[in-house]
Amino acid sequence: MKDQKYTILYIDDEESNLRAFQSTFMWDYHVFLAKSGEEGKKILKEKEVDLIVADQRMPGMTGVEFFREILHDYPEVIRILLTGYSDLEAVISAINEGKIYHYFTKPWDEQELKRAFDAALENSRLKKENASLIQDLKKRNEELNNSYHELDMFLYRAAHDFKGPLARIEGIAKLADLEIKDEQALFYFQMMGQISKEMGTLLEKLLMINLLNLSQIETKKISFREFFQDLLIPFENDLEKNQIRFSTVFTGQEDFVSKPELLKVILKNLIENAIQFSYPNAERESYILLKTSCRNNKLEIQLEDNGLGIPPENLEKIFEMFYRGAKESKGHGLGLYIVKKAVEKLNGKLSVSCELNKYTIFKIEIASNVSNIEVK
Repeated sequence: MKDQKYTILYIDDEESNLRAFQSTFMWDYHVFLAKSGEEGKKILKEKEVDLIVADQRMPGMTGVEFFREILHDYPEVIRILLTGYSDLEAVISAINEGKIYHYFTKPWDEQELKRAFDAALENSRLKKENASLIQDLKKRNEELNNSYHELDMFLYRAAHDFKGPLARIEGIAKLADLEIKDEQALFYFQMMGQISKEMGTLLEKLLMINLLNLSQIETKKISFREFFQDLLIPFENDLEKNQIRFSTVFTGQEDFVSKPELLKVILKNLIENAIQFSYPNAERESYILLKTSCRNNKLEIQLEDNGLGIPPENLEKIFEMFYRGAKESKGHGLGLYIVKKAVEKLNGKLSVSCELNKYTIFKIEIASNVSNIEVK
């Protein structure tokens, strides 16, 4: 209960009833008395009232009429009607038009009214507190969303602004590799180029996370052969350098409706992961096999490699942010985390199976978006 007394307005045209109500409830509540509906309205304008009790049979304005007229301006005030035994029609009208909380027949019972008042007021208090908490939660959520949006925009802008300078540094390092003869100076330039490349990769991961946070990502029809040809272009040098044979197998439909930007994010990170953990043995042929099967607007993607693999105890951790499966890992621990989030964004399923030093298979299942998203 709140510290201060609740306030009750009692409206009745009979003076004896007003005095009886006042003497009965004045110790538990602040009681205001009115002899008519019009007088009750004046009190409502001047005082804060928690609960109103009105007699039905009053000259000039009945209790039902009074409740109906104040309902719009005072919707939160609890309304209780006092009626005679024969006023069933008035009770029905009060419920339907005046939205009363309860009704009692005369003569009223003191204890019964007291229990009803306390229950109604406590219920009202809880509703108000709940509404206040909900409003506060909405406000905090709005503030959090605004902060999140600002942080997201900062991340996007910062990543884009850094990409240009890093690309220039990497270009200078490549130019130095062609023109500088001093081995020590050349070594420093190569280090500088490698560091700028690593920073560029990190920025690219951050931009991928930014993409995953977008509420709207374009949906298009994807032609698998063209899609994977474009996807592999950035990896050609690394595949050749690491002597990895890359092959693709397509079965079923050649086209699929989805979000190509998210599919690129998924496959780019999986391929990077497979290259990074390829088996470091020139005597053993390394391979990456990409299989896609598309039937009945359902796409299944499998990426298999014969690299180092994942220890069984690490399988549940590999999709965590910043988790690195091996000390020798040169990644940032974001790649597989991004894969998982992108698959979730597509409402897909992701699984992995592995046998150390033999094979690792990532399997993804995605349903087409053609039925519920406008294709652009």
